[in-house]
Amino acid sequence: MAEIVKAPIATKLTLTKEAIDAGNVIVPEGYELKKKPDPNQAIRDEIARLEEQLAQMSEPDEKELIEYGKTTHPYFEIKNRLDNLKSYGNNSI
Repeated sequence: MAEIVKAPIATKLTLTKEAIDAGNVIVPEGYELKKKPDPNQAIRDEIARLEEQLAQMSEPDEKELIEYGKTTHPYFEIKNRLDNLKSYGNNSI
């Protein structure tokens, strides 16, 4: 499907692929023919992007996971925030 859109007012006309491929479509001056985006293309693009990111990384070992868990686990985040606030409070009070 394709749409004919004239800016700034969006006038839409749905055309079949067959009509476009057969050359049976005349686009008036001031209008342009735009292909309707494939709704699954964004998902395919995101999959490709994530696969590329994973290809550039190595799987973490157990030690790295433990260290990461200590910095991101909610208990340690709250504890670190509390320690920082206490430290800040002791220096400024």
